[in-house]
Order: sequence, then structure tokens, then C-alpha cells
Amino acid sequence: MYKLQIRHRTFSLKKPVWEKGELVGIYEIVMLRGDWLEGISLRTTWVMGLTATFFILLYGTVLWLLSRKLFRPMKYLIERMDAFARGEAATDVVPVRHDEMGILLQQFDAMQDKIRHTQADVEREQKEKELMIASLSHDLKTPLMSISAYTEVLNGDRQLKRLERQEYQDVLLGNVERMKQMISELEMYTALGSSESEMAMVKVEGEEFFDMLLGSYEGLAERDQIDVKMDVRTDQLYRVHPEQLMRLTDNLINNALRHTRTNGVMGLGVIASDWELPEWIIPSLRAELDNYRAGATLIIVQNEGPAIPEEQLIRIFEPYVQHQNQEEKTYAGGSGLGLSIAKRVAIKHGGDMRMWSYEGYGTLAACRLPEHGECKRREGG
Repeated sequence: MYKLQIRHRTFSLKKPVWEKGELVGIYEIVMLRGDWLEGISLRTTWVMGLTATFFILLYGTVLWLLSRKLFRPMKYLIERMDAFARGEAATDVVPVRHDEMGILLQQFDAMQDKIRHTQADVEREQKEKELMIASLSHDLKTPLMSISAYTEVLNGDRQLKRLERQEYQDVLLGNVERMKQMISELEMYTALGSSESEMAMVKVEGEEFFDMLLGSYEGLAERDQIDVKMDVRTDQLYRVHPEQLMRLTDNLINNALRHTRTNGVMGLGVIASDWELPEWIIPSLRAELDNYRAGATLIIVQNEGPAIPEEQLIRIFEPYVQHQNQEEKTYAGGSGLGLSIAKRVAIKHGGDMRMWSYEGYGTLAACRLPEHGECKRREGG
């Protein structure tokens, strides 16, 4: 009574009514709070609108961040995985990222490259094995047929003279040795290609070792009426497997002897990195050889003979690839693994091997051999 009552929607006031000192009633005044309610409604609408807008923006921002940080990179990754499964290369360019998803994409691409390289290596090795089996089968067929034919004659009823029988036996033994050599070289080639194959290296003084190694070929060249120019210019130490390095030089020099014309010149050299190349080197090759031997010693075998065509030269170190004489339409002979074995021996020594051929000059094969320091000077040397 007498007090203004403020409620949520109204104001109310109650007062008594008196007449002649007596209470005759009570009146009540009630007023709606229209402006206040309108303000409340407007504020409520604004608050709800702002709240809804905030949550919409928050939801959109979260979606955008998820799309940028997760969904889009996952889409790139899925597309790359699908393309890789189909054996296709991904064509889209992925932006460079430095977060976890970027690292994942980079690792996946690196894994793809590694798997593709591994597959290419496996396919190449498979083709190489198929070629080797086919070539070996073809090469073994001729001596086997010869052995079969001569064996039938020896076992037949035909009366052979002692000299004829000895001649047939010599042919049989020659074919057997040829087959044994083919199989031995195949085993050597396979062993040198194995990552588990290790060669027992020894340290040698270069000048003494190579003088002895190359000196043994001078008599062989003289027998074939070939002039040999030999240079050993080194004072370095080397870690080598003597037997395998001898096999390497055997293969290179025998190839050179087969292709050097009668009364021609063959160059043999071992030239350390700090020595001048010999004068008999093909002139146009001097600068390239200087670059090739940087910090290493070259074992050089050069012959005078027909040039090897470019299409054969680029494949000359592949197994069972042999140089064909264009004039006589014949192959070089041998098993076809000699140069392949020589290059693998060079690689096992930490080096490399290359070959050049020029019309009018001949062919030069060079093996790079790492150096292991200078020899200590002998007193009085």
C-alpha cells in the first residue's frame, strides 16, 4: 500500500479511498512498462543476433582452418595416393607447407620417388638378367653343339688315326675351357654387383706396383707386332685388390690388342693427378681427361684402330654388349662381360671407368683410381 510496485511488465500503485473518515475502498493504478519492454526486446534481439553471428563466424573460421590445415592437404594426399596406385604421376602442384601435413606430403612424395626408383632398378636388373640368360644360352649353344658332334665321332665305329683322335680331343677340351671361362666370368660379374661383396684391399706403392703390372704386357704386344708406349707417372699410395686390378687391366688391354691394327701403336699409362698426361694421348681429349681425373689417378689404355660408333659406345659397359667391326661385320669376340667386369672392379675400388673413341685416332679407356697419399721418399731415391 502507498508503495509503487515494479514488476517485469507493469508498474502498480495501491491506495485506500476514504469518505467522511471511513474506508470505503481501495483503488489500484496499473501501468504497462512498454518502453522498457521494447528496450528489453530490442536488446535481447541484438544479443541473440550477435551471439548467433559470433557462433556462425566461429563455425566458419573453424571450417576454414580445418579445410586449410587438414581437408585440403588430405585431398592432395588422397589424389596422390590414387594416382600412385594407378601408376600415374600427380599433375597438381602442392603449395609448400611447413606444418605437419606439409611434412607428411613431402614424405609421401619422397616415398613415391624411392619406390619408383626401386621399381626402375628392379625392372632394369630383370631385363639385364633376361639378356644375360639369353646371351649366355646363345653363347653356350655353339660349344655344346661342337662337343656333341665331336663326341659322337669319337664314340662312333669309325676308325680314327691317333692324330685325328688327338685333334678332336683338343677341340673338346678347348670348348670345355671356353664354357668354364664363360661361367666363371658370369659368376665374377654377379659377385661384383652384390652389395655384400667386399674385396680385401692392400696398400701398395703406385710406381712399383704399376711398373710390374704393365710391364708384363710389353711382350704380348710385341708378339702381335704392336708398338707399346708405356708411362707410369705416380708417387702415390693406393688401396687395391691386386688380383682384381690385374683382371681389370687384362680386360682393357686384351680389348685394345684385338682392335689395334698390325704395326699400330698402343698406349699404356698410369698417371697421377699431379703429373702431366703423356704425349701420345688423343689431343682433343687432354682437357676432358684433366677434368675427369681431378684428385685421382688414371689407368689409361689407348689403341689405334677403327672408332666405335656412338650408339655402341654409350652401351659399351653393359653386359653382353660387344663392339661390332663395321668393315668386317664381326664382333670383338670374348664373352661380352669383360668391360662390364672391369667397370665393376673400378667401382669396387672407389673409382669409375669411361671410354672415348675418335675416327682417325682410335679408342681410349680410362679408369679413375682414388689416391691415398704420397709415398715416403726413400733415402738416396
